[in-house]
This record gives sequence, C-alpha cells and structure tokens, in this order.
Amino acid sequence: MRAARVSVLTREVVTSDVATSAVATSAAAARDVTTRDVTTRAPHASRVVPDELTKLRDAIEQVDDALITLLAERQSLAKRVGATKRAAGLAVVDPAREAGVVRRAAERARCVGLPPDAVRELFRRLIALSREQQLG
Repeated sequence: MRAARVSVLTREVVTSDVATSAVATSAAAARDVTTRDVTTRAPHASRVVPDELTKLRDAIEQVDDALITLLAERQSLAKRVGATKRAAGLAVVDPAREAGVVRRAAERARCVGLPPDAVRELFRRLIALSREQQLG
C-alpha cells in the first residue's frame, strides 16, 4: 500500500488502493443531505445544504479516506517491525522509542498549528494499535 497525497484545495486524493466508488457514493449522498436551519425560529425548518458546505464535506471525506489508507499502511509496517524485532531477538515493546515518536509528533503538530496535547493523545493510541500488530 502506498501513502496518499491529499490536497484539500483541489479535493484530490491520490492513492494506489483507495476505493473511488466509495468516495463517489458518499459524495453523492452528502449532496442529498438536509440540515436544520438554525437561523430561523421554526423548530423544524430545514434547507438544502449549501454547495460550499457540500464541497467542504466532500473534501473532508477524501482526507478521511486518505487517513484510513495511511493508517492501514502504518499498521502493515508495524507488523513488519514486530517480525524484524523478533527475528533479531529484540524486545517488541520499546518505551523510549514510543516516547520519541510522541514527542516528534507533538513538535510537528506545534509547527503546523495543531494542539500538541491532542496530537500526543492521538499518537499514543496509534502506538497502542501498532504495538498490538507487533505483538500479534
């Protein structure tokens, strides 16, 4: 599986294994969604979602699809790391390495304007998933 390249501005996702029909289906479904109009006083007033909102939601779905593809690739690599560690007689769990990955992610998050604490939490969960792959 190859890494995905995502461009939110052009709403383009390039991967080798992303199912484009799923993206097309979800994008078509998003166009049919209605939402409550909170600017009116009528409790059940609804309107068609504006085109711009639909486009933005479609772009988010494409980014989500790319993230899932990248997570699957990360898991595959983690499984290979575990096999390599076992073959070399190394411990599968490496707390120092895990802490370094979390620190690096938090620093990268800070550089791009994301909240470091939230990214730390996310990466701790990613590491836990990877550890499961390595041990399994």
